[in-house]
Amino acid sequence: MEKLSPRLYKLLPSLWVPSMMAACVLMVFLAHIIEIWVWALFYLGVEAMPTLEAALYFATSSFTTVGFGDVVLDEKWRLISSFQSANGFILFGWSTAFIFE
Repeated sequence: MEKLSPRLYKLLPSLWVPSMMAACVLMVFLAHIIEIWVWALFYLGVEAMPTLEAALYFATSSFTTVGFGDVVLDEKWRLISSFQSANGFILFGWSTAFIFE
């Protein structure tokens, strides 16, 4: 390959690390999207949210924070949303450690 394209051969090692970093970031992003969907489907399954759209919105806004407050859970499900926030916060921390280690 070095004979075919010397410039490309020299460029490949310098592109390997950024390419792998981008692939890792995309995989972690996909994992977080799946986690948010799991929480949304949980809220929908226990009938804490009326629609999938509301469940996804709440799960996304509450994943690492306490949400906006425009969509809220009933009293019996409020504690679980704090567990979701803590779970999201921990998972983002682990993801950051995974990417930069």
